[in-house]
Amino acid sequence: MKKLKHLTIVSLANKSKCIPYAVLLRELELSSLRALEDLIIEVIYADVVRGKLDQKNQRLEIDYNIGRDIQLEPAIVGVLQEWCDNCELTLANIEEQVKKANAQRDHYTKVKLQMEVDVSTIKKTLKAQVQEYDDTMTVDSVQQVIAQPEKPSKKTSKTKGLRGSGGKFWSKSSS
Repeated sequence: MKKLKHLTIVSLANKSKCIPYAVLLRELELSSLRALEDLIIEVIYADVVRGKLDQKNQRLEIDYNIGRDIQLEPAIVGVLQEWCDNCELTLANIEEQVKKANAQRDHYTKVKLQMEVDVSTIKKTLKAQVQEYDDTMTVDSVQQVIAQPEKPSKKTSKTKGLRGSGGKFWSKSSS
């Protein structure tokens, strides 16, 4: 009910910038001046209207009020239609970009899979070549061992001496 009273004040403010209390009391069907002033203060705080109460002359002076209804003017309709067209164009561009991104992702996925297959094939080939080389080297080594018997080598002994002994274990005494 309060909103209807607010809208009534807006309608009156659209017609006149100075509204007498008597008109407001009649239109709003209020009986007391106190209830009218409380309602006007509420409307001002709600930013529905901007103005001031003139208690001396018993009127409401309006500086600004919101519009009660939106009137569709041809300019507004044209602007809104242009905005809708731009939205549709933007949406179409976004959908095209998504298609391109998906196609590129699919392409890169195929390339990655192909590379993985190629790497696996190269690894197998290298492993086979290394195995073949190892087998060849083993056969060559065995043939060399058979062809040239190894000469016995002179064994070297490793012994540790005592510290400070100068390499001699028993010292000769000069007695």
